[in-house]
Amino acid sequence: MQKLFFVDVCNTLANIIEQLNIRGYRTDIYPCPAPPETYTEELFRSARPIWPVIDWVKELPEQGYSLVYLTARPSRFRAVTQEWLDEYGLPKAPLLHTNGRSKGEVAKIFSLNPKVQIAGALEDSPQEIRGYIQAVPGIRLYVPEWEYNAHLSGDGINFLALRQRTA
Repeated sequence: MQKLFFVDVCNTLANIIEQLNIRGYRTDIYPCPAPPETYTEELFRSARPIWPVIDWVKELPEQGYSLVYLTARPSRFRAVTQEWLDEYGLPKAPLLHTNGRSKGEVAKIFSLNPKVQIAGALEDSPQEIRGYIQAVPGIRLYVPEWEYNAHLSGDGINFLALRQRTA
């Protein structure tokens, strides 16, 4: 049986919050009130890696998990997203865009395959975390801890520290 692990990109692997702050947007409000045109290839390309989480994700395939990168980014950013994942040495895996669906809905579709076990998800968004919990009962969630999601609690929610390593 394939043990599947969903991995978000923005503010889990790539520090988009920092890029929004640089551009003068308030990130103490979630979701950030930046207009859609703020999210550009340049912004995504400039995002610094969140190394503690990237290092953690790199270990998952060694532990027998298959990865799926699942992002809410519009599909027009597919190339820059894949380039960013490659640049920082993330494991090769399918890259899926939600196209407006909740990540929980997408995970539920995968869970219908009897050859797949949903092993967990890495996600920062409170809304998406709730969606996973509703759609895939018992899912293990790993959450990079930000101010906007620190209030979350419940069975299956595990916070990851974001202390940066240098380099």
